[in-house]
Parts: sequence; C-alpha cells; structure tokens
Amino acid sequence: MSIIIVGLIFSAAMLYFTHLYYRRGQFSRKDAALWGLVWTGFGVLLLTYQQVAQISGLFGVVRFLDFIIILAVMALFALMFYLFERLRILQKKTEQIVEAVALMEVKK
Repeated sequence: MSIIIVGLIFSAAMLYFTHLYYRRGQFSRKDAALWGLVWTGFGVLLLTYQQVAQISGLFGVVRFLDFIIILAVMALFALMFYLFERLRILQKKTEQIVEAVALMEVKK
C-alpha cells in the first residue's frame, strides 16, 4: 500500500510541474493536456490496480507488475517513434534555413 501512496504523490507532483511549465509558457496547451492525461492515468491506474490485475490475467500476464512493465515499454517505444519523427522534421527545417542563409551570404 505504501508504494501506491508514493506513486500517487509522484503523480500529483508531476501534474503540478506540468501545470507550472504550462503557466510559464514552456508547454503548449496540447503538451500540457497530453502530460496531464498521462499523469492522471498513472494515478488512476494506481488506484484501480486490483481491477487492472484482473484484466491483465485475461491477456495471459499473471503478475500486475509484468503487465505494467509491458504497457510502459510499449508506450516508450511509441514515444520514441514520435520523437524520431519530430526530430526528422526539425532536421529538414534546419537544413532549409541553413541553405537559405548560405545562399543569402553568397549573393552579398
């Protein structure tokens, strides 16, 4: 039970930091909503772990922690894929800007 309390405190702290970053302008509304959903979902998962443990049994996963680890790894891979795609877009934009600046320098 104590690990659940620690997890809930962590979830609440991360919700606070998400709100703080949003208020400072470091997160867009979309970013704040996404992370708010993640931290709220984490808290709800902790509060309903017995029901989730029953659901994990339907997938052939016996222990609750194994089920959570599998979900976390899947989420991390999805996040990594998304970040990779965003990095490629930023790389292309940076290349275009550098090319435009270089062409302006040559014309001078």
